[in-house]
Amino acid sequence: MNVHGLFGVVFIGSKPRSKKLAAFVVLALLIAALLFMSACAGGTGIVSTGGQNGTQTGSYTISATGTSGSLKHSVPLTLNVQQ
Repeated sequence: MNVHGLFGVVFIGSKPRSKKLAAFVVLALLIAALLFMSACAGGTGIVSTGGQNGTQTGSYTISATGTSGSLKHSVPLTLNVQQ
């Protein structure tokens, strides 16, 4: 992908400088977001082969704890894993 061409498109035209800068920032953020999304394990290719991969089917109890200063509160949660 030719990114240099995309950045050049922003500076073509008769827009005031502030609008060009805003368009450049939006374009840069969009490209950065697309690059970072590719690292979010969307295409890892991990496929279960039916073996002992991952969490086993069943019911699990998890404790979620929140703290604020000296106040601490825990809540038990139940996680049901199905196949």
